[in-house]
Amino acid sequence: MKSYEGIFIVKPEAEKEELNRLAALAQEIITKQGGKVVQMDLWGRRPLGHRIRGQMEGQYIYVSFDMDPLKVVHLERAIKLQEEILKALVTRLE
Repeated sequence: MKSYEGIFIVKPEAEKEELNRLAALAQEIITKQGGKVVQMDLWGRRPLGHRIRGQMEGQYIYVSFDMDPLKVVHLERAIKLQEEILKALVTRLE
């Protein structure tokens, strides 16, 4: 298993319950694919560097996890399909 971290930017108007649902979804996908969540944080609302889908702010979810490299695509696909997600980025840690 390799170490990864993911940043998910959610629409700024999303409620706390929606953020918790998305964080739980990410955790569920990681564990179902045989991975392990190391750390998960809700960073709150922050300004974006440029406009994404007409938004200048977003709410950030950070997750650090260990997972089989072949299964990371399942997490990325499921998160990006969520309507509230503006942007999702998963990177491998060295």
